[in-house]
Amino acid sequence: MPAPDGAAVVREVAAEHPTWIAGSCVAMGGDSRFLFEVLRRLRARDPRWGLDRLLGPLTGDVVTYFHGSGCPEGRREARKFDVIARHCGRPGVDEPPAPTWIDRSAEGALWTLLGFDGALSPPPPPPPPLDAGAPPVVLPDGAAVVRAVASERPELLRGSCVAMGGSNAFLFEVVRRLRRTDPRWGLNWKRGVVGDLSQDVVDYYRGAGAPTEGGTDVHIVDIIGGHCGDAPSPAWIDVTEATRLGGTIGRWTLAGRSDLGP
Repeated sequence: MPAPDGAAVVREVAAEHPTWIAGSCVAMGGDSRFLFEVLRRLRARDPRWGLDRLLGPLTGDVVTYFHGSGCPEGRREARKFDVIARHCGRPGVDEPPAPTWIDRSAEGALWTLLGFDGALSPPPPPPPPLDAGAPPVVLPDGAAVVRAVASERPELLRGSCVAMGGSNAFLFEVVRRLRRTDPRWGLNWKRGVVGDLSQDVVDYYRGAGAPTEGGTDVHIVDIIGGHCGDAPSPAWIDVTEATRLGGTIGRWTLAGRSDLGP
């Protein structure tokens, strides 16, 4: 049974979380967040994906694909793929780690999920329900603002992918203009993880009262189509429900940026 091609998933996670792949060597004080996130997304499509323990300890840069029958745990009927080039390279000597997809099945594999579920932090809780006695705060349409910034500053949109050497200037300018009319607009901590800023998403606080830093009662809107692709474009896509169905949350923030307005 051939394994599906997971190269696009690896590149996607690397683009979204460049610090995770840079710090993916456990032996050098890093962690397995990059590897585990790649596996989580692969398994969302096909539960045959797993990790490798051929040499005993968890192989820190490899995913495996089970092609046998029955329970896969501890079995050798698996294909094996390297997902991190130059893993555990020497800082200042070797090139930094990079996403890759190299078939290493000839080396042999031992399929496992041991350590995967236990090592991952539990998913954040779902957003709290709105006060039953209060009407829901309707999401305003900010599409015109996104299009205006894209028209006025196309270079900011083209350079909006931090993983490809760009910046968040386009995102910040959109939020700055949205907040001129409504202070409920803000930025988003991706999947509710404080410190992991969404580069193509804005939040609209829908809870009672003024928005609070770290609040999870938010509408979540994607404002850049094809982000980190060849031709990013202005967008206005409400992903609030898709985020909830994915078992995660958004978290409102201004990320300490006083220049975004009061």
